[in-house]
Amino acid sequence: MKQEYETLSRYGFPVAYLEAANIRARFPFEKPGAILSNGDAEINPYKNAHALIQTARRHGLRVYEETQVQRHEAGKDYNIFITTDGRRIQAKKTVFTTGYETQEIKPNPNAVMSSTYAIATKPVEALAYWPTRCIIWETARPYLFMRTTADNRVIIGGLDETTTDPDERDRKLPAMQKELLQEAIKLFPALSGSDAEYAWAGLFGGTHDGLPLIGRPAGFPHCYFALVYGGNGTLYSTIAARIIRGLITEGSHPDAPLFRFDRPKRDPGFSVG
Repeated sequence: MKQEYETLSRYGFPVAYLEAANIRARFPFEKPGAILSNGDAEINPYKNAHALIQTARRHGLRVYEETQVQRHEAGKDYNIFITTDGRRIQAKKTVFTTGYETQEIKPNPNAVMSSTYAIATKPVEALAYWPTRCIIWETARPYLFMRTTADNRVIIGGLDETTTDPDERDRKLPAMQKELLQEAIKLFPALSGSDAEYAWAGLFGGTHDGLPLIGRPAGFPHCYFALVYGGNGTLYSTIAARIIRGLITEGSHPDAPLFRFDRPKRDPGFSVG
């Protein structure tokens, strides 16, 4: 963690390192160390996605909702996509941003699938014990994350498990709901007596080396993939957009080799954060 702090600091990120005594003075819990950073944000992902689409539409993007692609065929200079209702879409270049379902189209040994869980409490009276209502991410394995909402709820998530079976994942949700709340109370005893009003579970994808999969995989001519697996989806999506734009318009991008599909399963050039 100190190495990560030193790297961030060296490149100008607004970070501070908190020793155990600093944490004790600020928070109602004890930990051996932490990185405190500035400049993060909380957004409504649903509204954000729609705002991005509407902005892109004003620049010429055409959107076709409820369109399901059944298969695609590669031509010499283009791809043809056939929809479930028999329509054909022809494209010179294609970008796949189909998330975890892409593993059904193009499996990759670097991808790791698991199940993740989250809860949202009922609104709590006050959060004075939570300095600046900062976002918390614990680097333990399994990890835990916590943040607050505008209406004074607390969202707690994590404790990922290796199962990918949806029925098993749903069966475990009631027990995981209780465990997540208990973990939150360990950090913030004032949450004792709070109840979870919402709970949900879902598939979560990562990679062995912690980096996304971006670029042109073998066997998919005229295609580019942006698979931003992991907990840094917004940042990785921005990186993917820049790399793919460079690959399409310039034929290359200097950062593309870092995220290539054919990199080793455990690349010794990267460390897992």
